Amino acid sequence: MLEQDYLSEQYITQMIRNIETMGPYIVLAQGFALPHESPDVGGMQLGMQLIRLKHPVPFHSQFYDPVDFVCCLSTIDKDSHLKAMFHLMNLLSKADFCENIRKAKTAEEVYQIIYEYESIL
Repeated sequence: MLEQDYLSEQYITQMIRNIETMGPYIVLAQGFALPHESPDVGGMQLGMQLIRLKHPVPFHSQFYDPVDFVCCLSTIDKDSHLKAMFHLMNLLSKADFCENIRKAKTAEEVYQIIYEYESIL
């Protein structure tokens, strides 16, 4: 996202700082983290990028560790990202969705699963 000018270095630094000071508030569901920051810190384009970690990482979340998916959210204002964020939360609330994306072998398979589930929301 940095290379495509969705966000700045400052945005990334502040996301990390927030996790260090506020704890694992970005871990929203089993194995899923949604790092984000205020739009005034360096969000340049609205966007989300889903990353699957080769090796799950403990965030010291009481219920949802370890994290194996990180969906970085770049915000540009206080409202435009909310619909996408709520869609993501709805998807993550479905156990079969989470199970299916973990079974996926390729990025294309993950994309197809997301597309299929979004069409029934």
